[in-house]
Amino acid sequence: IVRASKAKPGKREPSDLGTIIPDTVQLSQAGANVSVRVHVPESLDWPVADPVRISQVIQNLVMNGIQAMPHGGYMDVEAKNVNIAPGKDMVLKPGRYVEIIVRDRGTGIAPENLERLFHEMFTTKADGNGIGLTTCKRFVEENEGDIRVSSKLNVGTEFRILLPSVPRPESAV
Repeated sequence: IVRASKAKPGKREPSDLGTIIPDTVQLSQAGANVSVRVHVPESLDWPVADPVRISQVIQNLVMNGIQAMPHGGYMDVEAKNVNIAPGKDMVLKPGRYVEIIVRDRGTGIAPENLERLFHEMFTTKADGNGIGLTTCKRFVEENEGDIRVSSKLNVGTEFRILLPSVPRPESAV
């Protein structure tokens, strides 16, 4: 089992989200007034990607979600298996994927900002630098995946990360 905290960055390998997601969420929400609910099914496939980078992407999205919820509340991080059939996706190749969903109930993102969200140096934060989401997108795309976002002002934001996956190893069951 690969734990994000012990792996070296840069290595693409089947990674167990059953440990990566809870560990990352626990670290990310420390001291926050936001509770993060995690749902990772035991039958989840393993994405073939750098486990350290997966953890960094989840951490960035969770922390952004917490910052978007200044009055507290709860958000969700979940994962599920997805099969993409030929001709069903404009970006991704057909095959097995793991979808990681990070959903907050915060301030939301204005429609005019959604298109610019992943552009380097774009930020709406007073102390932001605009590289967090750009870095997330680059990592996901380097691993033949995709990151998608939907948002409604004063309702919340949902990020969906899709990464190619392999069946969970028998030894991990």
